[in-house]
Order: sequence, then structure tokens, then C-alpha cells
Amino acid sequence: MSSHSDSFVCSGSSPTGPDFMYENHGSVFLLRPISPTAFLWIHENLPADRQMFGNAVAVERRYFAEFPKKYQNHLDPGMANAFFR
Repeated sequence: MSSHSDSFVCSGSSPTGPDFMYENHGSVFLLRPISPTAFLWIHENLPADRQMFGNAVAVERRYFAEFPKKYQNHLDPGMANAFFR
């Protein structure tokens, strides 16, 4: 399996970097929160029975594309909306 890390979403609350990183492991992506905003979003918006791998959320490939939009909807309108650097 290949692994690739890249930027996921910037919220503006972390001006020097993204809120999430992701790793592509073929059929599963690991969504890693790296800012306080991202950790809070996971806690408030994902179900309690989510699959965790360390501090990362395991997401099936077919659902992964939904996360940028769901996260963007959570942000304040004045925040940056950069996706996938």
C-alpha cells in the first residue's frame, strides 16, 4: 500500500498550516487532525463510533471526498477556504 501525506484543509485559525493531513492507503484514508480546530470538529461532528487509528480517523475511499465540504460548512464565513494544497 502506498502512503501519501498532503494538506487537507486550512481554516484560517491556523495561518501557518493546514488543519488536517491525510494519508492514502488505497481503500482507506487516514484523516489526521493537526490543529485544535480540527480536533474539535472531529469531536463535535463525527459519530462516537467512528474508526480511529491513533488520533486519525479511518475513512473509506468512497466517503473521503465529502470531508472538505463538511468541514468548510463548519467554518465561519470569514475564514479562509483553501482545500488540498
